[in-house]
Amino acid sequence: MKHSLEVNGIRKRDSIWSRRRPMLLLGLALGLVIVPLAQALITLLVSVLAPAVGVGLFRRAVEHWTQHGGPAALITQVVLTAVILTGIATAAAVASGFGLCLPSVKRARRLGDYRILRRLDSGGVGDVFLAQHARMCRPAAIKVLRASEASDPSGLARFEREIQLASDLTHPNTIEILDYGRERENTFFYAMEYLAGMNIQNLVDRFGPLASERCIHILMQVCGSLSEAHARRIVHRDVKPGNIFLTDRGGMYDFVKVLDFGMSKKMGSRADPTLTQPGIVFGTPSYIAPESVLKPESVDVRADIYGLGAAAYFMLTGRPPFASTSVIEVLADHIRSVPTPPSRVAELAIAPELERIVLRCLEKNPDDRFRDAGELRAALRRISLDEPWTGEKAAEWWTIHVGREDLEAFGRVGSRKRIRAA
Repeated sequence: MKHSLEVNGIRKRDSIWSRRRPMLLLGLALGLVIVPLAQALITLLVSVLAPAVGVGLFRRAVEHWTQHGGPAALITQVVLTAVILTGIATAAAVASGFGLCLPSVKRARRLGDYRILRRLDSGGVGDVFLAQHARMCRPAAIKVLRASEASDPSGLARFEREIQLASDLTHPNTIEILDYGRERENTFFYAMEYLAGMNIQNLVDRFGPLASERCIHILMQVCGSLSEAHARRIVHRDVKPGNIFLTDRGGMYDFVKVLDFGMSKKMGSRADPTLTQPGIVFGTPSYIAPESVLKPESVDVRADIYGLGAAAYFMLTGRPPFASTSVIEVLADHIRSVPTPPSRVAELAIAPELERIVLRCLEKNPDDRFRDAGELRAALRRISLDEPWTGEKAAEWWTIHVGREDLEAFGRVGSRKRIRAA
């Protein structure tokens, strides 16, 4: 986004560099073009209007320059003045851009200790921005609760619950919450680690279905994140391709981060009337478990197993298990229809053991699925592959399809460069 942003009445400015370039160009234009032209115009006007203004003034000017070097001295003076003014204008532009005068920094909006740089995404209850810690210069993704949600007790409660539950999880494959705060005008926000890469939804949409070995590699990491949550009796309730993000950590590519615990639920906790209302279904229709539609209050960790199975189906085939155009029809399919085995609709060969695991995850009866993410992970680990997906293969894939330099530039704070595929 090239222009300033409005969120909850707070104006967010772009990065300093986005304002530095026009200021530099303006300084150079003033020095190299406008100033000499202005001086030439003034000289012309004086020579033309001299008779009207007074011949004496013009004669005194001619006598002055005749005594001090003649026309050559006049030209030298004009050029020297232009160079000096050019330097002053350019220095002012550079100083302003780099923060010596700091007009951009002063105008840039902050949330707590974070300076907003640009918008990254928009979600159901808030917007996500790229930001930088004012003192540590550490990048972060800032999620800001929309004003309409902040004024709604249930929206604010869901926002705070997401922070509380996610910040209690420490698995390396779970998004890390860094900070939480409230600014004036009831602006609620939290800071989380900034990730460079793309989610599974974008990956498959742009590059097609994944090979079985890569799918297993990703599923194993998702199970690691969910295993910790399930051990603490936390149900994510919105496991889907868009919430499975691939990034790199210290040169480890295809490193998974599970996002968005905004719909999560703590099993056994007392129901909060501001969070649980009759007729409300939590989840994304294409990846929602049948019991989440029929009896949302009875949902447990096995609903996440169903969602992960549906996400795996998408990874392998490029489409969700049920692809009706109507949301009502999709929900009805989850309740009563048996999904087509992924091997029948996939472009790539699928490991038979993996297909059986995916179909077991998609069983209608929760008792017929894996008990939790830990049990699912153990089943995935038992799959025998001729050529497992490795870190070297992941690095090669990202280098070929995205480019290592592009990925690094995409992750650099304030950079305008985008991954070509993202």
